[in-house]
Amino acid sequence: MWDVIVVGMGPAGSTAARVAAQHGMNVLGIDRARFPRHKPCAAGLTGRAARLLPLSPEQYQEVSVKRIRIMLGDNPPIKIDSPANLMTTTRRDVLDTALLKHAVDAGVRIIEGCRVNRITTNSRSVEVFFDGGSERTHRLIGCDGANSIVRRILQSKHPRCYPAWEAEYRLPDDIDAETQLDAVFDLGVVRRGYGWIFPKKRSVSVGLAGLFESRKTMEKAFQDLLKHIPGHIGWECIRKTGHTIPVYNSRNIIAGDRVLLAGDAGSLVDPFLGEGLYYALRSGDIAGRWVAGKHDGIGEGMNGYQTIIKETIGRELVIAGRLARIVYSVPGWMHHMAAHHPSILFQFADCLANDNGYTGFLKTLPFPWKLAFGDYLLRWKRAH
Repeated sequence: MWDVIVVGMGPAGSTAARVAAQHGMNVLGIDRARFPRHKPCAAGLTGRAARLLPLSPEQYQEVSVKRIRIMLGDNPPIKIDSPANLMTTTRRDVLDTALLKHAVDAGVRIIEGCRVNRITTNSRSVEVFFDGGSERTHRLIGCDGANSIVRRILQSKHPRCYPAWEAEYRLPDDIDAETQLDAVFDLGVVRRGYGWIFPKKRSVSVGLAGLFESRKTMEKAFQDLLKHIPGHIGWECIRKTGHTIPVYNSRNIIAGDRVLLAGDAGSLVDPFLGEGLYYALRSGDIAGRWVAGKHDGIGEGMNGYQTIIKETIGRELVIAGRLARIVYSVPGWMHHMAAHHPSILFQFADCLANDNGYTGFLKTLPFPWKLAFGDYLLRWKRAH
């Protein structure tokens, strides 16, 4: 019987499995795909996410982004320029394969191309049934995405999700993405959401997340996004895929007897930027240490994992959710405020580049912006 089985070997799963194995646990990882595999994702890494990787930059880095444009309709773009990296783009097939290799090197056994069909629990163990057999374990970590089968064991509600669509376009040979293309965020291209353009070495990722009235609306939004790239006419579309972005809810159950969730399976995704990689890596690390008993004595039993996630990652996501509701409800006003107070954007970028995160960013806001967070601050102070 295994000490730990991890279902889903993306960044959260590979990290959890590797960390648990490094602490002496006997770990099995299962994934329905065979690596390398494509994963729909904008694949942008903030500075704090990159620091969590057990990899050197040449193992995963595509483009270092030093320029970001924030767009809203016909308003002049708000530009953020920095001599340092604002973010790094990667490719999920490359990144995930490299992380999986590190897990294997740490002693994790991997079963690829195997779909989990059923999971049963009793007082002593968890049994995972998959194509071709089953395995038993003392602890199970679910890192199998927004549609997690592991989450069903906890009888946790399916998370509220936003639809997202991504297309990848091949760059012509005469364009150098690192010098010719900026990263772009468009706040007005889709209702209650945003669009993005992220440059890669030989391609560009164009995506949308928000509320779509129809497929026709989505296609029009894609064309509007592409207008931010001069000379895009005729570019080859390599692929176009859809996925969902789960929304964090502090009331959702992410831990129970012998079972816990990390990454997208636990809805640990930034509701403002849609970033999942940082929270996948961080929750995976916490989950791996937790099942190995290296959790600094916080809480009791598996429910202690939920406590530490809520007090760290959860607090960040609550603030990000509040910010998303404000910005995407009144994007015009927020764009106006940001245009007249550009230092706020640099503070935001700096907080996501270091470990201050949303909690640190909230402390830097001027008074008019803090008013928008008034009810959150009141609740937080009462709780602490």
